[in-house]
Amino acid sequence: MCDLAARLDHFIFDPETVDAKQLARDELSFETPDLVPIVDLEAYGNQYLQKRGAEIGSLGYIQEVCNPDLAQSITTEETFDPQMGGM
Repeated sequence: MCDLAARLDHFIFDPETVDAKQLARDELSFETPDLVPIVDLEAYGNQYLQKRGAEIGSLGYIQEVCNPDLAQSITTEETFDPQMGGM
C-alpha cells in the first residue's frame, strides 16, 4: 500500500468520467464536436481506453503514465488570464 501511495503522481484520475461513452463524448467534444452525433461513442471510448492502457472503474477514469511530469501537466488545468490596461 505504501508503494502505491508513493507512486500516486504516476496516475491520471478523473472521477467524473464513469463510462466509455462519456469519455468519448468528452474527448470528441474537445477535439471535433461535429463528430459526436455520428460516431459510435461506446466503441470510440473503448478504443481510447485500450490505446492508453487506461480503465474506468467504480471510482472513475484511471491511467498510469510513465512520466510523472506528464501526469501533472495533464491533470493541472492551466488558465490564461489576459491582463488589460496599459502603462
